[in-house]
Amino acid sequence: MANIFKLKNTIIGLVVAISITTLFAQKPRDISGTIIGVDGERVAKTIVVLLAGDGTEVKREETSRRGAFKFKKVSPGSYSLSIDAGESGSLMAQAEVVDNNLKLGDLQLQQRLAVILMKIRLMQ
Repeated sequence: MANIFKLKNTIIGLVVAISITTLFAQKPRDISGTIIGVDGERVAKTIVVLLAGDGTEVKREETSRRGAFKFKKVSPGSYSLSIDAGESGSLMAQAEVVDNNLKLGDLQLQQRLAVILMKIRLMQ
């Protein structure tokens, strides 16, 4: 009888532990932001790529007409965002998904190095 009581307590303990772990496990979150070109205007219809820590592609999204993007259900962890909008600029940004949805706000693109070097050569 004592063994049955111990077994019941063990099973109840396991069920409670699994329930608590599931309840407090980190859930997937969203990453959102707006892409702003080097000219200060929002960049529509450009691709934003979400990369894992090892550089592999996780997801890709196209910006809206207003330059907004959103990656849905991203697992917690460290990521990079890669944006190449041609003449509007490019950017590599870091993102850390933890407990809440991640709102990056406005991401300002930078001129690409090749374009800058070409302009310098033309000026010489």
